[in-house]
Amino acid sequence: MRRGLVIAIVVALLAVLGAALIGGSRGGLVSTYSPRSQGLLAAYRYLEERGVPVERWQRPARELPLREELTLVLAAPWTTPMTAEDVDHLENLVRLGGRIVYLTAPDSVNGPGLLFDLRFGTLPVPGVDEPPWSYRAWRDWVRTPVVARATPRAKELGLPPRIAARRGRVSPTIVAGVERLYRDERGLTRVMRKPIGRGDVLVIDNAGVLSNALLAEPGNLELLEWLAAARGTGRLVFDEFVHGHHDPGARTRQGVGSIVALALHLGLVYLGIVWALSRRFGRPIVDEGPPRSSVARDLVALAELHRRAGHAGQAARAMAEAYRVVTGDDPPDGDPVLDERDLLDRARRLGELQQGERSADAARPGDADERTAP
Repeated sequence: MRRGLVIAIVVALLAVLGAALIGGSRGGLVSTYSPRSQGLLAAYRYLEERGVPVERWQRPARELPLREELTLVLAAPWTTPMTAEDVDHLENLVRLGGRIVYLTAPDSVNGPGLLFDLRFGTLPVPGVDEPPWSYRAWRDWVRTPVVARATPRAKELGLPPRIAARRGRVSPTIVAGVERLYRDERGLTRVMRKPIGRGDVLVIDNAGVLSNALLAEPGNLELLEWLAAARGTGRLVFDEFVHGHHDPGARTRQGVGSIVALALHLGLVYLGIVWALSRRFGRPIVDEGPPRSSVARDLVALAELHRRAGHAGQAARAMAEAYRVVTGDDPPDGDPVLDERDLLDRARRLGELQQGERSADAARPGDADERTAP
C-alpha cells in the first residue's frame, strides 16, 4: 500500500471522527445550559428571576405529565432522537390543551427530530437566502438578524409587533391549516401556529429568537413574556433530554442504541486499521543473502554498468575466449548473459580457473627456471 493512500485513510477517519464530534455537539448549542450566542441560558435565567414556573426536562418526552397548562419548548437541532411513543405522547399532550413551542434548526435538517417533523408537518425547505462564501461576509450575514412583523392574527393574540430571528439556509414547511403570525420584509413566514385539538403547536423560525445573542432585540423578550403568561399558571418546560442532558435514572432505548452504534464505529475503525497494517508497504524486500565484501559489491556494480551500457554480451564473449585459452574447451554457460549476477558468476569462475592455472605454472620447476634464466 502506498504511503499516500495510508495518509488519505487516516485523514478520512479523522474527518469522520471530527464530523461526528461536531455534529454530536450541535444540539447542545441551543440548550438552556449553553452560555454561547445560540444558547438559551439567558432566557431560562430571566424566567427564573421573574418567578415563572420554569423547568428543565431531562427524561423522555413520553414521561411528561398530560396537563392542559403545560408549555413545552423544543429547540432544534437535537442530539437524542424521539421514538414513535414519544411523538404519540406529545400529540396527546397538545390535543388535551397543551402547547409545544418548536424552535426549528436554521442550517440543516433536524435528523433526530425526523419523526416529530413528519407527525406535525414541520419538515424544512431550502431558504431564499444563500450565505456568502467569504468568512467575514458570512459572519456578518449570520450576525445580522432578520426582522419579522406581526400579522393581524398575531396582534389579536397579543403578540409583540416585531421580533428578530437569526438568518438560516432552511425554513419550516408551510402546511395547510396554520395561522401565520410573523412575516419578514420579503413576506416569508417566520412564526406560525397550528391548532390541534384544544392545544396548538407554535413553530418559530428559528431558535435565534430566544437565543442569548438576540434576546435583547426589540420584541424578543416580549415574546418570551407572552409564552410564559399565555398558559396562565402553567409550567414552561424546556426539553433538555433531546440535547443529551439525561437524568441518571432515565434508561432509554436511544441510549442503548447509541452504545451499540459507538461499538460498531469502533469495530469498523479497528478493522480498518488491521486491514491497513496487514497490507504490504512499498516494494517487497529481496533477500540478498549474507553480507559481501567491498570487492564483490564493486564487481556487481561493474556488471550492472556493463548490462546497462549494452556491453554484457561483449564482456561475456571476451570471458568465453579467455576460458578457451585457459582450458582449451568452450565455456559451459553459453550466450547471452542473463543479468549482472550471471555475468559476475562467469567472471568469478574464469578468475578461479586463471588463478588455478597460475598456481600450476608456479609448481612446474622447469618453467620457473626458464622464467628466471638470464
